[in-house]
Amino acid sequence: MKNTTISTSPSNSLLKTDMDYNLFKKILKEISKIEFLCLSGIGEPLLHPRIIDFIELARESLNNKTTIGFNSNGLLIDNRTADRLVHSGLDKIAISIDSTDLDLYAKIRRNSDLDIVLAGMDSIIKKISKTPGTRLIPGVQIVLMKDNVSFLPEMIHYFGERGVRFLIVSHMLPYDMNLESNVVYDANSEGAVAVFNKYRNEIEEKNITYNFYHEIMKKFLITKDERDAIGVIMQIMEEASFVGEYVNIRNILKREESSINEIGEIFDKTAWIADKYNMQIELPAIIPRADRRCDFIEEESIFIDTEGYIYPCYMLWHSYTSFIHGRKKFVKKMRMGDLNKQSIREIWEQRKFRKFREDVRSYNVPYCTDCNLSSCCDYVMAEDFQYDCSGNTIPCGDCLWCKGIFKCLSS
Repeated sequence: MKNTTISTSPSNSLLKTDMDYNLFKKILKEISKIEFLCLSGIGEPLLHPRIIDFIELARESLNNKTTIGFNSNGLLIDNRTADRLVHSGLDKIAISIDSTDLDLYAKIRRNSDLDIVLAGMDSIIKKISKTPGTRLIPGVQIVLMKDNVSFLPEMIHYFGERGVRFLIVSHMLPYDMNLESNVVYDANSEGAVAVFNKYRNEIEEKNITYNFYHEIMKKFLITKDERDAIGVIMQIMEEASFVGEYVNIRNILKREESSINEIGEIFDKTAWIADKYNMQIELPAIIPRADRRCDFIEEESIFIDTEGYIYPCYMLWHSYTSFIHGRKKFVKKMRMGDLNKQSIREIWEQRKFRKFREDVRSYNVPYCTDCNLSSCCDYVMAEDFQYDCSGNTIPCGDCLWCKGIFKCLSS
């Protein structure tokens, strides 16, 4: 095990308790050689009354090479808190700022205050500059959506001028149906796009749109042109099946390549500006990767909630509802053990957890997001996932973390 994420404070929709200090001490005794410790999960870590004590204790207890960090909304960072954080032994702080425009920020982050957040960020950066030997590196996390993506290069320039040293950019995971249309990543994976591109010229020549295809499929008697159109679609499906890919006909025919290319140009400009300021930047995939990689499992991570329950990854450590490409998705948390009853090592080595990691590493799960049946599939849409269409008992076929869409704070 190399990485541990601990949710020290609750969110409004989850648990209502802060992590107990003695439980945290117990955890530290068992993770002394880890590479990265993240002290944030769903809630705001600075709400915990002893968060600075937690950081200081972790710094004293862990290997000097261990990176300690957390995400924050920045609202509680005043001068005193900034000073304590700079001297605490913390290595990384990523402040969530999705826009530097007052009106847009207020639209995205309701009940927040950009002036307060920026003042807190500036305070930390100023304290760092006056504290030789501090370990703390200031960063910003940005959640991308249609509302703010065009301003991304401008934001990077803004943060570079203020002394931010790293940036984490992630796509939005919509928890509300009204937000689903605001995402900017492609609805089709690289594999689906690669198959479709082989037939792109024929699709354009025959003017095959999704609405045209949809109307044909309603008919009993079809014309020769319509039959030819269906033939092209069938060729795409056969090609996909032959190479082991999935193609969602609705999503691929509705794909707006110009918009995807525009996002690519924005990312290129963003990376160039970040390099100019010598800022480390993590950008997400625009088109979901064909080759999946679960960073949580490959980097041997565990997730611990405020009560001491252990989970295998970010997607599965709380129950929630989200929306993906027009459909509702239920996620049920998957507990692997209870630290109040077992040690981390015992939980890590028990058969249930070992099998989960082995199954994930096989990557032998369907590409649910590219499947034509995803919007009506009982396996995918079940509130209580049991298994997928291939009989796998891990709900990873519909995960977008492993396709590079979502990014998290890391070492």
